[in-house]
Amino acid sequence: MYEHKFDLEISVIIRPDFRRKLKSGQYNLRLFINVYRQEKKSYPLNIYVTRKE
Repeated sequence: MYEHKFDLEISVIIRPDFRRKLKSGQYNLRLFINVYRQEKKSYPLNIYVTRKE
C-alpha cells in the first residue's frame, strides 16, 4: 500500500501595502499567502484604508 503524507504550513495575512501610498493618502489592503518551501504570493483586495485605520 502506498501512503504519502503532506506536511504543509500555510500562513494568510491581510495588511496594508505601505510600499505604495495613493494620492488620497490611503493604502491598498493586500492578501499575503505564504506556503512553506514555496513562493510567497500577494493579491490586491481593492479595499483602501488610512494608516490610522
